[in-house]
Amino acid sequence: MHLELTNVGPTTGVLLIEEQIPWALGSRPRFVIDGMRPGWTRSIHYQVQAEVRGKYDIGPLRVRASDPFGLLELQRTFTKTA
Repeated sequence: MHLELTNVGPTTGVLLIEEQIPWALGSRPRFVIDGMRPGWTRSIHYQVQAEVRGKYDIGPLRVRASDPFGLLELQRTFTKTA
């Protein structure tokens, strides 16, 4: 899988990225990304392997952002799947 993130807003704090995948594809991929300045792009690559043949939905993506001091936390879950 290839996931590309681009910051179109202000500088972020630490981001926790979690992909929602079915149990048959293994554990949920999680990534921690340090703060991103406006316009920065990050690419994440990971593999999924099916235990059982079939068609699976990948997603939605869940993002949790926090400030450097841990005083504020924001969670968002996107609606798109692939």
